Amino acid sequence: MRYILHLLCVATVSHAFLVAKQRHRCHAVHHRFATTNENLFFDVVKEFGLSLPSKHPQHAFSYLLNQLSESQPEEAGPRAEILLRKHDTNHENSVLFLNKVLACYLKSVSTVQSFTSKRQLANKASNLLKEWPEKDLVSYNTLISIFSKAAMPQAARQTFDSLPMKPDTISYSALIHAYATTGRAREARQLFDTMLIHGPAPNRPCYNDVLNAYAKASDSFAAQAFLTQWERSKVTRRVKPEIRSYNIVLNALPWHKAEAFFASMPNRDIVSYTTMIAICCKARSNTDGALARIKQLIQQVVESDRIELTTTFLGNVLYSLGTMDGLEVANYAEQLALELAPTLEVCDIEVYNALLYCWSQQSQVRGERVLQLLEQIESDPNVQPDIKTYTSALNALKGRGDFLIPAAQDLMQRLETVGPAPTVATYTVMMQLYAKSNVPRKASSAWEIFQRMSTRNIVSYNAVLNACEYTDTINNGQTTVEEALKIACVVFDEIRHCPTSRPNAVTYGSFLGVLTNLMPTEASRQETVSLVFKRCAAEGQVSKYVLKKLQEAASADLYKELLQGNGEDRLPFAWTANVRLGKARKEF
Repeated sequence: MRYILHLLCVATVSHAFLVAKQRHRCHAVHHRFATTNENLFFDVVKEFGLSLPSKHPQHAFSYLLNQLSESQPEEAGPRAEILLRKHDTNHENSVLFLNKVLACYLKSVSTVQSFTSKRQLANKASNLLKEWPEKDLVSYNTLISIFSKAAMPQAARQTFDSLPMKPDTISYSALIHAYATTGRAREARQLFDTMLIHGPAPNRPCYNDVLNAYAKASDSFAAQAFLTQWERSKVTRRVKPEIRSYNIVLNALPWHKAEAFFASMPNRDIVSYTTMIAICCKARSNTDGALARIKQLIQQVVESDRIELTTTFLGNVLYSLGTMDGLEVANYAEQLALELAPTLEVCDIEVYNALLYCWSQQSQVRGERVLQLLEQIESDPNVQPDIKTYTSALNALKGRGDFLIPAAQDLMQRLETVGPAPTVATYTVMMQLYAKSNVPRKASSAWEIFQRMSTRNIVSYNAVLNACEYTDTINNGQTTVEEALKIACVVFDEIRHCPTSRPNAVTYGSFLGVLTNLMPTEASRQETVSLVFKRCAAEGQVSKYVLKKLQEAASADLYKELLQGNGEDRLPFAWTANVRLGKARKEF
């Protein structure tokens, strides 16, 4: 990045002159920041690929942080802190600068996908706030919001309780949101009731977040009761429910209750219809009736003068249809996409990506039909297939028969040579395709794909382990079995030392499955199983899936010994603390 500015300007100005001019500007802009080392500051700015303002030098720091938030959101927080620490902490704008950097951390936590990365960023922001000599209520409120976005309600509560000043509405709202995102309805409601009694008055986000908390906790009765109470309250005449409030409750209801609630809603928007269609799709016990109702709802949207049919709506409908099973559903989804997509002002490839996803979820789908649909999409002059299109197509081929493997291999080769370039998801789907097949040496095939990846994530590692775990030990020779076991051990060891990914419950469960299927010596296997499970428990990744795999891998005595007298449904919280699938664990 440090050379980009030079490369752009080399035709009009020499490198030496440019550096001198930029360094002079840096000095002029930042002299009032009391920078401890202006040359170092300039180097950092250049290293991050940032540019300095030609006007209003007094706003330079904000200008730099805005660039970080817009162009490098995942790294905005840590990089903003590096810039901040170049300034004198006793500067008159010290608190303002701190709050701007914390806002960058909030942007980073909101952007990154990894749960571990979110927590790491939140902890860095917390440490910064503790170290900084001056802070105000905005600083603490921003940190509570950061913990909320990182799904760390306990840390958010600790920050709230340690406030050196009286909390305001934003403080309460941020903490209620932290409870809502994690489904802690009781805590959210208690905090809300505290506001009603002692103040400050709750705002609309507080009400909506309590509804969200009940919805996350699958307590539709409490959500409806709270909404009714809100509607009838005389205290909240200025803060009335909005369409979003009703949509939150609608999303928490089962089909038989949702229909009546949907009909009684004072207003409905595109989200209301999208939510109602998604609820119908979940009614798998009555697929025919649900599909008929979905068709009615879509027709209402198409004929409505108030609601605009959008690409986002159509894509969401197709993704929802993917939760239903049956060729009738897939055929209807295809008909819907091909009929409505051309009527949209902007025909986005995302509609066809959603259609391919829908096809990929059907148990009766024919792989040849998916390839035909891909060819049809490629021939459409109005859309440009992207890598997600091809990834979705590959995903639809999983488990459809080994005869489709050559077609998938040809498609991967075309992507690698012609483009669009495969992503981590594309390679991972290809490895999963091998894992679900019965081709010889499928572990080796997945390993070859894995080695071609420049970037990997936890799903990639798990895909290789899955291919190893389900290697056919009957129809493959001993050499192939040993090869699969060796690959699994190498992958498992690599992920344990990977700086960007950590083993999760699926990793440990899959590796226990590998030991069960591929490790021949009983005594050695039991010893290894014991070590793997103890590490799994130490890292808080014991899920129901792990217990199932442990029971298959370990002898009855060892299984009982490893559980240490704990029941399968009452494990120590430390053993399950980091399991992402909330329904797979209970907190005791």
